[in-house]
Amino acid sequence: MKALRVLLIGLSVALPAMAAAQDFPSKPIKYVVMSHIHSDHTSGTGTFVAEGIPLLTHRNNKAYFEKALSQPRTLLEGDKMAASGKKPKFELIGDKKVLTDGNQVVEFHLVKGNPHDPGNIVMYLPKSKILVESDVYNFTAPNDFVHAWHANLYENLERLKLDIDRIIPTHAPPAGKVVTMADLRASVKK
Repeated sequence: MKALRVLLIGLSVALPAMAAAQDFPSKPIKYVVMSHIHSDHTSGTGTFVAEGIPLLTHRNNKAYFEKALSQPRTLLEGDKMAASGKKPKFELIGDKKVLTDGNQVVEFHLVKGNPHDPGNIVMYLPKSKILVESDVYNFTAPNDFVHAWHANLYENLERLKLDIDRIIPTHAPPAGKVVTMADLRASVKK
C-alpha cells in the first residue's frame, strides 16, 4: 500500500511494531486497528496514542478505551503516553468502514452478535481475498467441537458475501498451517 498504512494489533506488538515502522519513514502509520477490547490485543496501545496515531475501532469500544487509557500505567518504566500528555484520538467504525489508497482496499466489518465481544471487528482485503481476525476463529483440529464463535463468524461472512481464500488469525494456528475459508466452513458443518 502506498499512502495507506494500517496496523492491526494482536498479542502486544506495540513496541516491536513501532520499531519496525521506523524502517519506513515515508509510510507513517495512519491508524492502529483495535479489533476488540481484550488485554491480549490492546497491550501497548498507549505507545501509539503518544505518537498521535488514531485508534480505529468499533464505536462499542470507545468508552472502554477512553477509561482504560485515562488510568495510570504503572507496570512500565517510561510510559510514553503519560509523558506525552496526549489523549486518544478515535476513528470509529459502525457496521462497515472502507479505506483505500487508490490501489488497495481494506474493509473493516463488525462481527454482529459475536458472543466473544460485541465490538469485535475483522479486516478484509478483497484484492487478496484475505480475512484478518482476532479471537473469532481459532483453528481447531478436525474432530474438535463446533465453537459458537466460529459459527457466528461463518454466519457473518456468509451474510456479508465476502470472497475469502485465506484467514489470518492473530492467535497463530499450528506451525505451517495456512488457515482457509474451507477450514472455517468444515469446522461449523460438523
